[in-house]
Amino acid sequence: MHGRLASRGQARVFEAVVACTLILLTTSYAIYYLYPLSQTVSSCEGLPQLAEKVLLYLSQPGLLDRCVYLEDYETLQQVLEQLLPSDIEYQVVVYRLASDTWKTQAVISSPLFHRCATVYSSSTYLAGFNGTVDERLVVLSLGS
Repeated sequence: MHGRLASRGQARVFEAVVACTLILLTTSYAIYYLYPLSQTVSSCEGLPQLAEKVLLYLSQPGLLDRCVYLEDYETLQQVLEQLLPSDIEYQVVVYRLASDTWKTQAVISSPLFHRCATVYSSSTYLAGFNGTVDERLVVLSLGS
């Protein structure tokens, strides 16, 4: 009987260690992926730097590629609204290379972007998606 009680105690200790490890890993994962988001926006001094940093941030996890090539502009808009300060307006224009000319594929903007007196833009070039060459140009404009 004493052996069964000892093994139950060992099992409880093991479960507690596993639970603590999972909590630590989850917390570390959340901090690693969420902290750069707030740091990216709050460390910027002006709109030109902010536009560049936002595009760089969106490009790193491949989010921008997925949103542009899968035409999931709603997700892109939601991410921008969460990422940017509330007093910053934005517009994203996606161009697609077709027959040696850049044609507008999509325009996403915040409701008050057209009223901005000062606008700064930054752009990034996307060569393709999932092994397929399909050139796109994404221009992010920020205004206040």
